[in-house]
Amino acid sequence: MALFALGHADASLSFSRLLPEDVAADVTTILALRVLGSLWNQYRIDCKINHGRTLLSIDNGYELRVFTTLIDDLADWPPLVTANNIIRVHSPALTVQENQLYESVIDDSRDAVAEVCDQIARLPADIDPIKRASLLIGRCQKLEETLEFGVAWALNLAGANRLDMLGRSKAAAPFPALFSREMLRFDRSKAWRHQALSAALTEAAHHLSSVALESIHAVRSFRAVFPDLRRNSRLGTAFVFLAGLGELSPTPLARLVGCTEPGARKMLKQLASAGLATAQSPSPAFELVRSFRLGWPGATWLRSYSVDDVPDVDPFDDG
Repeated sequence: MALFALGHADASLSFSRLLPEDVAADVTTILALRVLGSLWNQYRIDCKINHGRTLLSIDNGYELRVFTTLIDDLADWPPLVTANNIIRVHSPALTVQENQLYESVIDDSRDAVAEVCDQIARLPADIDPIKRASLLIGRCQKLEETLEFGVAWALNLAGANRLDMLGRSKAAAPFPALFSREMLRFDRSKAWRHQALSAALTEAAHHLSSVALESIHAVRSFRAVFPDLRRNSRLGTAFVFLAGLGELSPTPLARLVGCTEPGARKMLKQLASAGLATAQSPSPAFELVRSFRLGWPGATWLRSYSVDDVPDVDPFDDG
């Protein structure tokens, strides 16, 4: 079933290649921003970061700078590189103290990711992807004890962007959230870990499929509502950023599209009037209205992998 989900993700991603060039460009930008957002949210979970709910949240600090630096080191998928540059350029400036914190942790963070990447490069090619991922976890368990926030964050960043581990092209779209800290526990058996990895890979592949199809639907919905925009209109660009980030307020949107804050607010209100966004009062932010869903509840038979369904085994039996 994990292999089926991988194939489904490939099929969903391939649809964008059938679109007109200008439509495909907008779809790819949305997709890349949403994948980057998924990677950021998983990084926040793994590193126990409570603020910075979105990529351009006003309370983002040095942690986002660390994250974007690591993505810049790792990313092989060109749209992700572009999306990462957009976020880095338009993120809130760091204070002197935040910059010192960034400088104090970035080298160690890079070393941890480099160690995981080295272990990925050493994985044997003649075993299936799940066994390869399981072997990687075994080789990284010692790092879990030596790093302040464990090694799950480094596994997720490196694993998502080093997809040759899964037998895929290095330049393929990343797969967020392949690993969890629970998988690194020494008292988990190989059988449990294999089942957990199968579940995570299936969920990650399905998430990527959903994001790809939702990105296509978002662009089609916008163009159906605004079919005759002037060539110099920035509303389409504003919608692409809203659809990619999921939530935007006028201040960051003004920076992103190069207009005044009142102009950005006007565009967000236009999108809200068209039913493509909704205001989050009393917050100044507007949230994307997602009218398309491709989720597991409608196809429960696909969820053959569930950690809860693992048969009873001795957790200390690693045989």
